[in-house]
Amino acid sequence: QLTTLQAGVAPLRGANPVGQPAISPRLESGEGQQIALSGGRPEMLNFLLNGISIMDYANTSPGAATGLNLGVDSIQEFSVIVSTPPAGYGRTASGVVTAAVRPGTNAFHGSGIAFFRNSALDAKNYFDAIDASIPPFYRHQYGGSIGGPVKKDSTFFFFDYEALRQSLTQTSTGTTISEAARAGIFANGDVVPPSAFIQKYLGLFPTGSCAGGVGGSDTCPITLVGALNLTETYYIGRLDHKFGNSDNFDSSYFYDTGSQGSPGGLNTFVLGDITHRQAVTLEETHIFNSRLANSWRGGYTRTYASDTHVLSISNPALADPTLGSIPGLDMSTLGLGNVGLGPGQNAQDVTSFNFNTFQIYDDLIYTRGMHTLKLGGSFEFDLDNYDSPNQHSGVWNFNSLEDFYKGNPTSFGAQIPGLTTERNARQKIYGVYLQDDIRLRRNLTVNLGLRYERATSPTEAHGRLADLRNITDPVSTIGSLYIPSSLNFSPRIGFAWDPFGDGKTSVRAAFGIYDALPLLYELANRFNRGYPFYQQGLVSWCSTPAACTPTFQPALAGVFPKGGLAALQSVPSIVTVSVEHNPHRSYLTQWNLNVQRDLGHNLTAQIGYVGSRGTHLSNGDYDVNTYVPQMTAQGPFWDPALPAQQPQPGQPCPSATRNPAQALCFVNDNFAQIYLSKWNGISFY
Repeated sequence: QLTTLQAGVAPLRGANPVGQPAISPRLESGEGQQIALSGGRPEMLNFLLNGISIMDYANTSPGAATGLNLGVDSIQEFSVIVSTPPAGYGRTASGVVTAAVRPGTNAFHGSGIAFFRNSALDAKNYFDAIDASIPPFYRHQYGGSIGGPVKKDSTFFFFDYEALRQSLTQTSTGTTISEAARAGIFANGDVVPPSAFIQKYLGLFPTGSCAGGVGGSDTCPITLVGALNLTETYYIGRLDHKFGNSDNFDSSYFYDTGSQGSPGGLNTFVLGDITHRQAVTLEETHIFNSRLANSWRGGYTRTYASDTHVLSISNPALADPTLGSIPGLDMSTLGLGNVGLGPGQNAQDVTSFNFNTFQIYDDLIYTRGMHTLKLGGSFEFDLDNYDSPNQHSGVWNFNSLEDFYKGNPTSFGAQIPGLTTERNARQKIYGVYLQDDIRLRRNLTVNLGLRYERATSPTEAHGRLADLRNITDPVSTIGSLYIPSSLNFSPRIGFAWDPFGDGKTSVRAAFGIYDALPLLYELANRFNRGYPFYQQGLVSWCSTPAACTPTFQPALAGVFPKGGLAALQSVPSIVTVSVEHNPHRSYLTQWNLNVQRDLGHNLTAQIGYVGSRGTHLSNGDYDVNTYVPQMTAQGPFWDPALPAQQPQPGQPCPSATRNPAQALCFVNDNFAQIYLSKWNGISFY
């Protein structure tokens, strides 16, 4: 555990309190806020602020679009339970990170911070041009805090403000087209002048440094220079009031907004991620007598996160609806062999989450003799309103730039217009626990606990949930995707022993079972991918005579870009999901043993062992409806060089809608693609 003083002086890069667990043993930090504790997944921990869970929409550690958590000067206490949390902690299958906001006191106190850095002493990176100046960079981080009495000895306040402004110019590489290819002269000797319409797209390619031409290359590398801009502003306040010697009330509120912007699409546009986070915490503690006390907590959290916003464009072609394939949207994504373009300004697949939680906790503590009993319960109501479109503006693929000039695509895929991917998922989580800390001897304490916790079956506010109960089902079933296990009894036991009774040696051990609750985040891209509430299609064409057959033909002239949707709807290609409907209980067992010895002179030695095993953990597959080689007289036949057409729903295999040379079938011939979620994973640590 980090005390108040340690939290204030630990050297944190970016003043990010979530970075602090990295100094604790048995903890691994991943990218951004991905924190794994003692073998658990990053989504299995619980992060508490004043006793309220502030996990984000993905059930990972909280953080802004900048990847940081500001507000380190507002932290009074900070601790990490890296393994075997006691029964009082729920909603976790690995560990717990807790933080408490600094309260005000009878004296006014304040502080200020300022951190400034620029590129004056920076070195160039590998891709920076030798004759160019060092790319600009600045980082400004500043803030202040103040706390004191509202009414002496009874009411106190605390407020903290922090902000970050950063711009980092980066040099990278990309690929553009040669000047000869831009004019329609290709390396293979073919000459295909681009039409005036195609030239609108070519204007999105930066000018390269290679001429190209016959015997050369149709593409060439380029150097791209762009700025990564980070902005974050954080406010937090706390108000405490004492109603008397036996009643204390405290409350806090924080608001954090962040954004990140970086160039994309060969520097033709700037993409941005945006986050807005806020939380309210309330706590009332009542002391009945010297043996009995009760603590009640309530809270509300809201996380808004959205990515791939187009903040600005540098070429008007990205906002030209005549280049689009879906009504009302700008140009689709284009795959042109070794290069690509798009999508347009309003055609990005913008994912957004509005994740809200309402939480209530109550803990009763009773001390009698050698027993300290703790009894409590918790309730949480989660609302996840989100949208995650997939290819809603369409994706075209061409084998080469030359085929693009000719208007000869190999495929077009898109989300069918008219159906929304917005979902309003709902779920409740409740738990109860009993814990007894038994002081058997002066130097020996045993901890016994039992927790029961369950997450309800998710629902959708408008009933838009459907899946295949079995991947071979001919039609989807409308209704809740899964029914969680109700067998979630979690025993926990531990002890602390001072074998010599001198206060210098500590032996600790613990074992527990921890439920990996099936929460909303696990199926974020399953809730809105179920047929018939979602439809996505793919149509393929042959691009060379050798690949064509009577049933596998080239695209009709003029199909690009406006004819893709009609072609797609003429060849149904159904995408859906399949979720294990009655999953087994998903859980981790954890155990640890450690020995500490005070060696004197401010020196402590520690040796320990920690382990965990995960059972029935969640797993997902992007597509389980893969082609199965069919037996022929010569054995199994599957030629991946030949494209396979999508089937008509319900037709037997082989069917006339597929390339006869490909003697292949789907696992489920009624669907083209099936997203699968099951609870069949295991882990060892």
